[in-house]
Amino acid sequence: MEMAEAFHLKIVSVAELIKYRLQRESLIERGEMVHLPTEYGNFIMIPFLQKSNGLEHVALMKGEWKEEEPILVRVHSSCVTGDIFGSLRCECGEQLHKALQLIEKEG
Repeated sequence: MEMAEAFHLKIVSVAELIKYRLQRESLIERGEMVHLPTEYGNFIMIPFLQKSNGLEHVALMKGEWKEEEPILVRVHSSCVTGDIFGSLRCECGEQLHKALQLIEKEG
């Protein structure tokens, strides 16, 4: 502390540094939106890059909405066996397809 005072240096805590960075830096990077035609209708796909670990995430959007308007949302974790291969050991793919059908229906 004496050295900081002598050289007019500021002292901050790790918590303050984390708070500062979270307020000013983005943890994700948004990619380019693309149109995604599916058997359930047309969606907009937006990729996101998680900067901390390089993982990619995708958001699908359908239609326009107002801030106060309730919307259907599905949070889906990737499941290769259920989503791609249609495994009968899980319902992941089935749940995703049902959600896309409902979102298409609601617009």
